[in-house]
Amino acid sequence: MATAAPRSRVIFLVDDDDDLRFTLGLALRDAGFEVEEFANARAALTAAEARPPGALLLDYYVEGMDAEQLVSTLRAHGLNHVPVVLLTGNSDVREIAKRLGVFGWLAKPFELDALIERATAALQQP
Repeated sequence: MATAAPRSRVIFLVDDDDDLRFTLGLALRDAGFEVEEFANARAALTAAEARPPGALLLDYYVEGMDAEQLVSTLRAHGLNHVPVVLLTGNSDVREIAKRLGVFGWLAKPFELDALIERATAALQQP
């Protein structure tokens, strides 16, 4: 019986705010995660098609396309198994996350410990 290939342990962090992306990436790396950072959605999509990440931490409003467009494009390209955690300051984050069917969400501002917990949970998905 063939077994499925193990999920990548790499987290893609997609946010067009350079300072925030740097801070979040540093916190994730300090917690032991392998992180690839992207300032725009197109670059993240291209990288995901070449090497799917274990999880995607995605700002809702990012250069190139919003989270809804990126999530639907990932799914159209067969990457619906990648858990997506939506990061946003939008007050409707819960409804947006539910509508998108993503793994989870964090409302900005959030504690770095919450980010680490959510990233850990996302990578543990089957």
